Amino acid sequence: MTHQVKDNTFCLFANDKKSNDKRPDWSGKGKVSGVEVKIAIWKRKSQNGAEYLSGTIEEVAKPDMPQEEPQPEALDNHILC
Repeated sequence: MTHQVKDNTFCLFANDKKSNDKRPDWSGKGKVSGVEVKIAIWKRKSQNGAEYLSGTIEEVAKPDMPQEEPQPEALDNHILC
């Protein structure tokens, strides 16, 4: 079942198949100003022992979205020899 999120909200699910620390403890999706995003959250512990959450947010690439190609850097008006 696909869970639909409303604009400016998100939904996270616990990762019950976490096999290493690089995999998030929680992951899900959201929508920010109409743009779909993927969210990943890790439980962390600071050097002094305080627990906190850390995460990433990435825009979901749509299959019909053209991938932005890197543009060559603009050359100035100098001739290089």
